[in-house]
Amino acid sequence: MPWRRLLTALLTFWVIVTIAFVCLYRLPGDPARMILGGQASAASVAAFRHEAGLDQPLFQQYTHYLSRLFRLDLGRSFALRRPVGEVLIERGYYSFILAVCAGVVVVFLGMLLPLLLIANRRIRALVVSEGVFQGLAFVPPFVLATAALVVVAGWLDWLPVIFETNRIAAWILPALVLSAYPVALVLKLFADSLRTELTLPYARRARAFGFSHSFIVWKEVLPNAVPAAIAALVNGLAYFVTGAFFVEIVFGLPGLGRLGQEALRQKDVALLTGVCLAFAVVMVLLSLLLDLLQRRLSPLGKSLHDD
Repeated sequence: MPWRRLLTALLTFWVIVTIAFVCLYRLPGDPARMILGGQASAASVAAFRHEAGLDQPLFQQYTHYLSRLFRLDLGRSFALRRPVGEVLIERGYYSFILAVCAGVVVVFLGMLLPLLLIANRRIRALVVSEGVFQGLAFVPPFVLATAALVVVAGWLDWLPVIFETNRIAAWILPALVLSAYPVALVLKLFADSLRTELTLPYARRARAFGFSHSFIVWKEVLPNAVPAAIAALVNGLAYFVTGAFFVEIVFGLPGLGRLGQEALRQKDVALLTGVCLAFAVVMVLLSLLLDLLQRRLSPLGKSLHDD
């Protein structure tokens, strides 16, 4: 039931929030000393601990932490001297644009490409495409991003080396690298689903009635293969959360991934917590979206098989 999925999502988010609190505030080491540095005086450290509430009992710190999150108050960045929420919105815009560009690539290469190849009986081209993207999927994103930057932008000079947010061409290479693994996942699962559907009785019956191969693929097979494709697509989009760290750092894209790396380097606990929670929200929302799409699309496939 939908309310159970919502309750599960809220419970998942609470667990993530609690883990973030424990990891960033309660692990061995003094957050105040980490933030202020080893040269800070004991008085400065004590004053900071009192101001940040780090000298309060653990339960009181935790409840204060949850109450601030409930009010969408993520605190202030110690390094940037700005509200964390404001920084997340500003930098999250670029991560969102990158994810949209990469998502378009995944839909085109992972779904439209195998559909067109199977509809036109280009089986050899489909096998080659699967092999190419499966090979790219095995390459770590940091290595793939670095190699793409050196070869495509450096040696071939097809795309700009220095990333500029106002240049459309600068977004192409990061989007292609970020979408490499999701494309391989979606392409493989969707192509397998299409091939499987073509062997089922309803597809053979349609061929016996004289319908063309292209008609069967587009009108009969496609609606039944879509749920598997959507599930693979949403699961592939979850890769953007981890892949963004490497892609944004290599290409110099000012998104959330690079922001997390900067917060970690500067030991900005509040900002790092905000980045972690932002990615957690994205993962939970993707999980809810996947469940909703599967519920909406699964009856479609059943009705066609039953006719």
